[in-house]
Amino acid sequence: MVTKVGHENFVMQCRRCIGLGQKKDPFSPSSNKCQTCKQVGASCVAFSTKKTSKQEETLRKENEGTDPITEVSPGLINNASNVLFRCTRCQRGWHYEHLPRPKKMFKNLEDPNDIRDACLEEYGAQWQCRDCLDHTEKPSGLVAWRPLDKDLQSSDNLTLYGFAEDDKEYLVRWEDQSYFQCTWMPGSWVYGVVATMSRNAFARREDGANEKPKWTDEEAIPEEFLRMEIVFDVEYDARFVPKSEESDKAQISMVDLVLVKFQGLGYEDVVWEAPPTPDEPQRWSCFVSAYNEFVVGRYFKQSPASDMKKRLDKFHSSNFAKAVKVKQQPEALAGGTLMTYQKDGMNWMLENFHKKKNVILADEMGLGKTIQVIALLAYLVKTSPKVWPFLIVTPNSTCPNWRREIKKWIPSLRVVTYYGGAKALDMARNFELYPEGSSELRAHVVVTSYEAPVQDTNFFRKIKWAGMIVDEGQRLKNDENLLYSALKSLKTPWQCLLTGTPLQNNIRELFNLLAFLDDSINAAQLEAKYEGQMTTVAGAEIQTMIRPFYLRRTKLHVLKDLPSLTQVILPVSMSIVQKKLYKSILAKNPNLIKSIFGQRNSELRFNERSNLNNILIQLRKCLCHPFIYSAAIEERSVGEEALHRNLIDASSKFQLLEIMLPKLQARGHRVLLFSQFLLQLDLIEDFLKGLGLPFRRLDGTMDALQKQKRIDEFNAPDSEIFAFLLSTRSGGVGINLATADTVIIMDPDFNPQQDIQAISRAHRIGQKNNVLVFQLMTKDTAEEKIIQIGRKKIALGALIETDGVEDEEEIDLESILKHGTKALFEDDNQNDIRYDSHSVDKLLDRSQVEATKTTEERQQSQFALARVWAHDKEALGAELEDAENGDETPNLSIWEGILKQREADAAAEAAKNMQDFGRGKRARHMVNYERPNMDVDDDATNSQHTRRRTGRSGSISDGEFAAATIESEVEEHDSDSHSIDPRELSTGKHTKEANSNQFQPGKAIPSSQQPGIKTGDKSQSSKQNKAQHKSSAHTPLPGNDQVSQNDPYRDQFGGARNTQLQRVPISQPQSLPPYQPRSQDARLDNTRTPFYSSTIISSNQPNPYLPQHQYGSFAQASNQLPQSAAANMKQLCPLCGFDHSGSNVCPMFSSETKCRLILDALELNQSLDPSKRWRQKVAVQYVTQQLEKLNVAAQETRSATIRSEMV
Repeated sequence: MVTKVGHENFVMQCRRCIGLGQKKDPFSPSSNKCQTCKQVGASCVAFSTKKTSKQEETLRKENEGTDPITEVSPGLINNASNVLFRCTRCQRGWHYEHLPRPKKMFKNLEDPNDIRDACLEEYGAQWQCRDCLDHTEKPSGLVAWRPLDKDLQSSDNLTLYGFAEDDKEYLVRWEDQSYFQCTWMPGSWVYGVVATMSRNAFARREDGANEKPKWTDEEAIPEEFLRMEIVFDVEYDARFVPKSEESDKAQISMVDLVLVKFQGLGYEDVVWEAPPTPDEPQRWSCFVSAYNEFVVGRYFKQSPASDMKKRLDKFHSSNFAKAVKVKQQPEALAGGTLMTYQKDGMNWMLENFHKKKNVILADEMGLGKTIQVIALLAYLVKTSPKVWPFLIVTPNSTCPNWRREIKKWIPSLRVVTYYGGAKALDMARNFELYPEGSSELRAHVVVTSYEAPVQDTNFFRKIKWAGMIVDEGQRLKNDENLLYSALKSLKTPWQCLLTGTPLQNNIRELFNLLAFLDDSINAAQLEAKYEGQMTTVAGAEIQTMIRPFYLRRTKLHVLKDLPSLTQVILPVSMSIVQKKLYKSILAKNPNLIKSIFGQRNSELRFNERSNLNNILIQLRKCLCHPFIYSAAIEERSVGEEALHRNLIDASSKFQLLEIMLPKLQARGHRVLLFSQFLLQLDLIEDFLKGLGLPFRRLDGTMDALQKQKRIDEFNAPDSEIFAFLLSTRSGGVGINLATADTVIIMDPDFNPQQDIQAISRAHRIGQKNNVLVFQLMTKDTAEEKIIQIGRKKIALGALIETDGVEDEEEIDLESILKHGTKALFEDDNQNDIRYDSHSVDKLLDRSQVEATKTTEERQQSQFALARVWAHDKEALGAELEDAENGDETPNLSIWEGILKQREADAAAEAAKNMQDFGRGKRARHMVNYERPNMDVDDDATNSQHTRRRTGRSGSISDGEFAAATIESEVEEHDSDSHSIDPRELSTGKHTKEANSNQFQPGKAIPSSQQPGIKTGDKSQSSKQNKAQHKSSAHTPLPGNDQVSQNDPYRDQFGGARNTQLQRVPISQPQSLPPYQPRSQDARLDNTRTPFYSSTIISSNQPNPYLPQHQYGSFAQASNQLPQSAAANMKQLCPLCGFDHSGSNVCPMFSSETKCRLILDALELNQSLDPSKRWRQKVAVQYVTQQLEKLNVAAQETRSATIRSEMV
């Protein structure tokens, strides 16, 4: 701020000295105070008040054209003693005499001037405070925070946002340093040094746990971040002399520094750090293991290729039964004892390795395929024929787990993980695989991710592998994907695929797996041979073909002592809002609906099938939770309690879980909740927080270390975490969560094998309790049909165990959409399923709920035999009925009546909208969804949730729909008629009138894309509109209208509104008067009647907003106006009257939906006064042009939406 204190004398004060930052952010540090005495500096008060340019100009005029002089005490100016020392890095201030005493001050100074001079000498060189001088490193992140007042340690309700920065301190981690070097720094220092984005991200991390204070380093830093896992390099004491492997291990005490990766941290956090001391036994033990592994790698001796080949040839030529078959557990396998069936599986793989036969180990999930492979590696590497290296390809999230399990079972094996980003790959390559510039690979086993062989194919090709194991081998079911090609190009001598679900969708997937293992098999030819001809004979032929490659055991066969698995399909009825939203989604496109229900035998066109698929996605979102379909449905202006209540009441599944989950926790059970939608997991997070239930979450957005950390926290002994939220695809494979005994599947997957994989996270070796699985299913909806189709898909898997099965048919989208529609539209709510506390108690009584028996005759899928809970009988009912002949569809007349009513209501609202367009006052209205009947906008796009769901994008809906906002913008009408302001459509929100309808019978469901809009032929319509516009070029202009005084736009350009403004038809530029400056009180016409233009005047200046239509065109206006006016002139939109800054599309009509709505309204308004019809025709021409521009873009967006949602 600059203040004039005398003639040609000005004083400048910085924004920190006058405390400007605190005015914007009250929690920011007091930069105008001394950090020691907390007193405001003598000159750190603003000498004057900040003024706008207009205020300064007014003051100059009042002061005869010069700036007025502000009276300031002379003692405050040019007085060095008033100036604070300000650090150039953290921007904090001190009185010079209050700065920390200089290190060079060897005697106690008493004179303030001497102290000031000494401090100036110490700190004046760099103008930085003691904290900044002592910590020159760059902060890499914030670990924790705590209040400065240690007396508050006993308080429980302390939060990060409850303290100003001056009253707290942060634990800071420094760049290129370990967590051992973290330092507590004042909040004021952090505010000035750490970037705002980093500070904001700190509060959001760890699921909000960082909002609570951590008082000690031990509480703030996870112990695993201090335990060494991998040592890449070592700096020894100068006396160290390397001799041998054993000698180097014995001289561990001479290690000074190690380049190390810590447990729980990634390769990007590798740092140099001093080793721990033996006084810390657990940390020391981890360091010893990591150091010994480093020494082994340094002295690792790769066997010559010729010697290895000789051993391998001898192995292959030996008699397997006499010389190779393992009768006792391999000696190198020291981490535990194999079960009998696991030893059999290891021998089966060993025999096929002996025969050079590639295989598929397809044991059911949870039987320990990983351990069987590890046992095989122990024998091949350490016993016979002593060959390596082996490559293990696995999902990215399970790479650390594979390494950990191998080291646990075979400590003597050297295992290297090769996955992650570029830095991680470089570190593994240069320090582990080829340390010290070695030309030979120094590892027995390399564990890599699916992505690494694709990105770094040449690296893998140059290594001569002894064998390759692919975990979750079903990833190779598509022979056209990059991973398939990359692994096929490695030419490994032996390959083994691990999968619990070898067959998921169709027989071609199985043939692709076989073709990967055997070059002589042609998957395409086999598919052509057996497609549509799956007889018993054909099934037997396929079994004979796959039997040599395939071994599969089920839990029923080999784990007689495994706790039982009870699977229940739990039906629920839609909530009120779900029913209305479900109906609305189905009826969005009446022509498409009629084609589905009225023309059964006709083939749907490709674009119609695409629309069907998109509608199905929206229905599934609705059935999960209405808030997933659109965040606009959720009322956010209410309190936390009402917000939580609304969240539950909107979804029938949440209503059931509200009763079920607390009962499960009270009975000591732990729960896994699976969903395919990330936004569903977001909502469940908020739901569990509202219930006060502790949880963890895992999905595909997290890296492998985050996933493993959360899994370990959940599985830890005496863990208090009650629930684990997982995405079906990311959390359903490769992880062990056997500490949970209840599984809840929130929504069915089209591929039922994914749900079976999810169940197997809990029902596996290590499970000690009976497992109860609930598949939530919304009755009489698409979900029920998806489960029925899933049962047929599961039957395809029986091909490998039975004599044959019918091949899978293509998913019938029409049948899924039709399922339950008759019951939905004829519903009287009498048959709705509603659970209470008593019925849930019966459901959770595991002694009463009989276990699902999986007999040998019907063992193809436990899930296929899941039975439906009969709510009326409070017991398990029959299996889910399968509608072979399709659902009974609603009478076509029912649909026609519903759609006609919707079309009529939509047309009436649109017609009235055109009459009232631009009239009245626009107001903000908060829609209340607490009422029983909820108003739903069925076309709003899912916007990003605004509660704590940061960093997650909402799911994408139809591209043409406008993004939803939280507040509804409504128009306050002068009449009692119901109309929709077309400008409201750009926000995808509801009107007050639509909200008042509350979906009453006979009323239209409010929507930003009403059905029944006749689009017709666009090209022909455009020609007709042009002809109509030409014929109405000289329609007389109606007289002047009175401007509303309640228009919120009246001050948009400053000043009061002009009460009488001349309105000029666009079609009559030649009749307009030339530009004439008007009086100072003339202002902008903001009535917003769309098809008029108005003269816009600014005080004493040529009009910068003058419409071009007064001069025939924008170019002619530019030539005829004075230069100053032409330079500032803006081209106004003929619809809304605003300037769009060069955009050719009016935002009031920014989507295909809204353009069609306006065109329909214009067609219905033919009864208007003929003198006003010219406005319609101009609008038709303009809107048609916008529609043509948006049509192509909307189609592309819809296609992208479908692809994104399916992914």
